Amino acid sequence: MIQLLAVTTYEVGRYAQVVVICSIPVIVLTVFGVLWLHYRRKRKLDPQEAQLRETISQKK
Repeated sequence: MIQLLAVTTYEVGRYAQVVVICSIPVIVLTVFGVLWLHYRRKRKLDPQEAQLRETISQKK
């Protein structure tokens, strides 16, 4: 029974390798999604915000 619970470092290493390989695409897609959402909002300035920014830059 105790031998069933014995796990070698090779098996742990292979498990970690599979987890890392599977998580890399998820991480990359998440980063690109966040960047896309962030810069998409910055490009579309609503007229009120544009006017506010212009007013602030004129006061300096």
